[in-house]
Amino acid sequence: MDQTSAYLERSKSVPIEVIAVNTLLVPPINAALELVTPHLGRVRSMRLHPCFDVSLPAAPSFRSPAPLLQHLEISGFSRGHILRLPRDFLGCHIPSLLTLIWDDSSPIPAPFQPGLPFIADEAPTPLHVVLGLISSAPLLERLTVSIMDENMPLDPSPLHDIRLDSLRYLRLVFGTTLSRALPRFKVPQLEEFSLFLTRDVEAPTIADLLPSDSYPLLTKATSMDFYAGSGNSQVKLSGEGIKVTMGTFLSRMDNFFIIQSFSFAQITRLVLRVVAKPMVVKIGEFINLEQLDLVRCLEEVEVFLTLFPPAGPVSLVLCPRLVGMRVVFCRPTTPTVDSFRRMVRSRKEVGNPLVAIKLIRFYWVEEILDGDELNEWLNQTPIHK
Repeated sequence: MDQTSAYLERSKSVPIEVIAVNTLLVPPINAALELVTPHLGRVRSMRLHPCFDVSLPAAPSFRSPAPLLQHLEISGFSRGHILRLPRDFLGCHIPSLLTLIWDDSSPIPAPFQPGLPFIADEAPTPLHVVLGLISSAPLLERLTVSIMDENMPLDPSPLHDIRLDSLRYLRLVFGTTLSRALPRFKVPQLEEFSLFLTRDVEAPTIADLLPSDSYPLLTKATSMDFYAGSGNSQVKLSGEGIKVTMGTFLSRMDNFFIIQSFSFAQITRLVLRVVAKPMVVKIGEFINLEQLDLVRCLEEVEVFLTLFPPAGPVSLVLCPRLVGMRVVFCRPTTPTVDSFRRMVRSRKEVGNPLVAIKLIRFYWVEEILDGDELNEWLNQTPIHK
């Protein structure tokens, strides 16, 4: 207390940093944090991260504007404590904020502690507070929000557009409540976007949850990595200067990750992992695909058959630009490897040869598919491990 008081007095009007973080030896002291309240106007950086069983009753009293604040992190609060932050936290005036990290993902409820300030007539939710902060931060460049809100009531009031012209990085983990707000975000300069949905989110497709003007970001993607397995699925898109990750706990496949304004024709590299069926049926749309990776894909035989040239005098080969494949066989059986062999041979015969094949753990199939045979098809020695 003495050190904090002396520091605040001697620093006069100089910008300060506030760090209230739980460590293995010393938890943050609320009484010391209370001394900061009159000095919020000169706070440049603030990080509040108590242990889940420690509360910081001083935080809800931070209602004054923080015009110099550039970096803010709120995390580590148990459920209930973070709900006590007022709707006008930091006066909803943080015009200099560049980075905001808000993590309300703790499943631990707050212990009963009488005397904690709570404004019953406002009854704000973490979403109210976060949106208020974001709306008052026009210079925001990096935003991370995690709100695990399965049981949080929805606000019936209409949501307004939130324009963030400077935002470059956006990472979100959320449920139903935040999903209503995200389409109202305007983020024209976004370069990196990460989205992970909890089990309670209900939407026909991922497109219903994206910022309304994020589609230009997606059009820059040239690489796609698709994974679907037991209990979760994920799509990663990347390109020059951009990175997009979208995932969910649910085994949502079929058309959930399909976005109408997104064209598979722009993808030159595709990775399919484990369950690839939603993309296999659309493989013909990847007309500019150059590299295809299959990683223990359950539908590997279906992929090989799909890429097999159709019979007829004029063969219409799918993925005509495909020249390279990397395969980690899921079932390295004789029928599987034979379907791969026939596909590679047939594509060469019709004038669409694969020129680079990499078979991982080749020793599983080397008795079925000889390296010299591949060399004959490729006119080069295949690289394999």
